Amino acid sequence: MISGAKGYELEPGITIPSGIPGLIVENSLVVADLHLGIESELASTGLYLPKIQLTEILDRIKRVFNSYQNLTRLVIAGDLKHRFDRLTWQEKREVESLILNLREQDITIVLVRGNHDTFLRPLLERLGVHVEDCCFELTPSVMVTHGHMDIGEEYLDRYQFIVMGHEHPVYQARIAGVTVGRFQVFLKIPTNRKATLLVLPAFGVYQSGNPISLDRNGYLSPIIRKYGEVERAIPIVIEEEMVVELPQLYMLLT
Repeated sequence: MISGAKGYELEPGITIPSGIPGLIVENSLVVADLHLGIESELASTGLYLPKIQLTEILDRIKRVFNSYQNLTRLVIAGDLKHRFDRLTWQEKREVESLILNLREQDITIVLVRGNHDTFLRPLLERLGVHVEDCCFELTPSVMVTHGHMDIGEEYLDRYQFIVMGHEHPVYQARIAGVTVGRFQVFLKIPTNRKATLLVLPAFGVYQSGNPISLDRNGYLSPIIRKYGEVERAIPIVIEEEMVVELPQLYMLLT
């Protein structure tokens, strides 16, 4: 399946914008795992990468908002920044630049905190960003969380869809046991409760990704490990302007 100019409808009222690892739900664009500041962290280990991530992220967001005139809100499903233990100079500078740049376009910003989003609340609240520690309701049927903690059965029974990040899912295409390609994917995972999990690819440029598998214990999120029926999960590849819905994992990976 190839997405059109307005993207690919993943579910009624939930769209993957063309070429973008995010979801549009009503007036909101939802993205996850930006990991701003990762270049300085990698440089401290001896790996030097061009500091292009902030520019690329802003460009992607602006392209979506320019294409969908009804959008007014950006919801970040966790891991806006990269370091766990502190707020680095590069992280602070890039977070401020991102927020101020988007606010100039009258975009409302909500952060649902991820496990990397330490030491950010005072800065974000000063910049007018709404911060949630656990969950954020987009619509009466769609809720956003990061995915690093178990949100409990109450949320999975209340909502039809739980949008989350944390996993950075990728599909490794293999021929005769040899990896021939790695593709970012959305994951649509049924659960043993009411909700379906919609797992976002990482929005950042330098996130290598975690290969999807049939082993539920190999997933990072306790939500997937506890409630996800991973064998029935459907991966959706995004590659430039193309969106391809693959078979369920039990067929794809066996």
